[in-house]
Amino acid sequence: MLFASTVAVKDPIGARRGDTQRHQSSSDIAVTDWKQAGLLAPSQVRVHKLAAVEKRLVRRKLGRISDADWSTARAAILQMLG
Repeated sequence: MLFASTVAVKDPIGARRGDTQRHQSSSDIAVTDWKQAGLLAPSQVRVHKLAAVEKRLVRRKLGRISDADWSTARAAILQMLG
């Protein structure tokens, strides 16, 4: 699956450490195990902002969500896609 290990954390494009402005959407899925995932702050999968990015453009891996969080996010993605 193309997006099996990809997660958008907060606002990945243009986000800065220390950003306090939060834009919530009904399609945001909370990453409940964010510390276990290696993330620095509570985060969300932004289901409505999926994007395909060439591997060469990825600078570093931010973390990896748990199987439980991935299952929740995957179900929301599939529901959104119909």
